[in-house]
Amino acid sequence: VFDALSSMANIAGYRAVVEAAHHFGRFFTGQITAAGKVPPAKVLVIGGGVAGLSAIGTARGMGAIVRGFDTREAVREQIQSLGGEFLTINIKEEGEGAGGYAKEMSKEFLQAEMDLFSKQCKEVDIIISTALIPGKRAPRLITEDMIRSMRPGSVVVDLAAEAGGNIETTKPGECYTKHGVVHIGYVDLPS
Repeated sequence: VFDALSSMANIAGYRAVVEAAHHFGRFFTGQITAAGKVPPAKVLVIGGGVAGLSAIGTARGMGAIVRGFDTREAVREQIQSLGGEFLTINIKEEGEGAGGYAKEMSKEFLQAEMDLFSKQCKEVDIIISTALIPGKRAPRLITEDMIRSMRPGSVVVDLAAEAGGNIETTKPGECYTKHGVVHIGYVDLPS
């Protein structure tokens, strides 16, 4: 049983995947047809809290290849238990702050994280970002240049849109296309 905030985050993670699938334009599972083979969708989920874990489980359940990232090492096992690949960087710094929530990280960690996200943007079809730091503006994790590097038809869902957004090109409350990438910045997904 979840408290109210966790229940809403669980729904938001699920809905983020459903919205992404709706706008993506092909099956998450991939397909084999007489015309050839279409690979499964590749999904990156940033943030391994309740919303992120819900998104990982939902995307895996729909047949996608899922990668997850969180600054907290403790989340690794949870992401892997849902069938996601836990992405890491080569800087050892614990990202867990008060109450088990994420905390702000060092400049070196942030640069390594940005390098990882830049590489992932070129490989994945869908990005769902859920990263929040209590009491602060959402960390900016995906730049406009990273969005430009994504394949046309890709989809990004910014669940942190209301707190300033993890994705530089997000417009809170809107769904639109920029650089060939569908941006979903809805602030009411749990409702």
